[in-house]
Amino acid sequence: MKKFCLVAAAAPVALLATGANAAETTSEDLDISATVLPECSLADLTPVDFGTLAINTAAGPDALLLTGTRQDSGQQAWTSCNYAANITIEGQPMENQDQENTGPDANDFTDELNYRITWRSDNGNDFLQANLRTVEATTVTRAQNGAFHNNAIINTALVTEDNPLRPLSGTYTATATLTLGAI
Repeated sequence: MKKFCLVAAAAPVALLATGANAAETTSEDLDISATVLPECSLADLTPVDFGTLAINTAAGPDALLLTGTRQDSGQQAWTSCNYAANITIEGQPMENQDQENTGPDANDFTDELNYRITWRSDNGNDFLQANLRTVEATTVTRAQNGAFHNNAIINTALVTEDNPLRPLSGTYTATATLTLGAI
């Protein structure tokens, strides 16, 4: 009698397990998507003012030429793109706002001052550096290899060797444009 009870108790469990395995299942795939638009941002830049430039005031062959070798004005600006964008710098030489170089000795003087702008990542790795020298070109573009986010260093320099003529007196101005954008 003991054997019969054990078999009878085990039989209902076996029937339940067989019934559960026999039920069919169904499934569906659920596609999920989102879009992130291409975007770049550049923090506000501080205007650059080189102040009063030093010139040689002594008489002789170097009279009235710029002295020193270089003046720099550096700043940091967050530079970010979520795709491989171009970095572009555009700029013309600074122009004298007070007078034009039209005098009889115009070959010794200039009414323009050249400058350089370097735009680079602060760690030297996050994006390719762009360098503009207005003595050579008015625009430079560097295509980047991927997305980037960096507190970049932007240095503007006035270099004596880029300005070999005597600058006319006056105020010199220019507007350079730094652009992040599509490739």
